[in-house]
Amino acid sequence: MRDGWLLRWFDVRAPEGCRDWMRPLRAVRLPLVRRSLLPRRNVLQVLTAGGDQSLENPGFDRNLGGWGTAASASWSNIDAEGCQFSGSNKYTGSASGDPKQCVLVSPGVLYNVGARFKKDNGGTWDCYLGFFPNSDCTGDPGAGNVVGHFRDPSIDYKPSDWIQNGDQVVAPSWAMSALFNCDSNNVFIDMAYVAPNPDMY
Repeated sequence: MRDGWLLRWFDVRAPEGCRDWMRPLRAVRLPLVRRSLLPRRNVLQVLTAGGDQSLENPGFDRNLGGWGTAASASWSNIDAEGCQFSGSNKYTGSASGDPKQCVLVSPGVLYNVGARFKKDNGGTWDCYLGFFPNSDCTGDPGAGNVVGHFRDPSIDYKPSDWIQNGDQVVAPSWAMSALFNCDSNNVFIDMAYVAPNPDMY
């Protein structure tokens, strides 16, 4: 048979939840086959071209893997985009400095940092991105440290709403890593990101 372009719908679980389904896709060259030989659920063989996202498991797709979490944290199937393949990090009660994750950064780069949040029983959040001179989020950053900071906005919105919340910050000249962490209280967290501008989640 001749080679040709075969484009079929992606019908398997996306590695980063539903958001990957919406990212630009690049088809691969495949042999043309008879329709009767195709699997019942057709799969699009693609390469995804997502943003430059530093965090591991930013969408809490199947669990809380990659994150440091407190006892008050648990995985929830409630997703910020209603994705059946993903979920979120739910806090029942309060947790200080949680969730948290250390990422590598490049000095002098402008970073976007943030996440989506949904209140549960009057919940709140207060989040930071702090920089460190070592690659494992250790070492004394000294008085010259800068942080990205974002918190529960003082606005009126429905408890059912997901709120996009974040900040921008330039990594200092000595920075090798940064710690994403929040003080969380009765809140769902999803779609977190630490990414060079203009990328986000």
